[in-house]
Amino acid sequence: MQQIKPLRVSINQHNTIELSPGVEHLHELLEQLSIDTSHVAVAVNNHIINQDMWLLHVLKDNDQISVFGAIAGG
Repeated sequence: MQQIKPLRVSINQHNTIELSPGVEHLHELLEQLSIDTSHVAVAVNNHIINQDMWLLHVLKDNDQISVFGAIAGG
């Protein structure tokens, strides 16, 4: 039986981490990292992912994840 290699992603261009077993969607990664999602924006490979898509967005090996603190402005 072939062992599945864990996915690795880069967070904010500094840290490369292995995803925990069972983590494959963006919202699961944010939970793994204990990120308060109430005021953040997230980009995957330089594309902003709308918060309503975090449950559906499947991560891929070597994805570049950027987490930003959301700032209100006008």
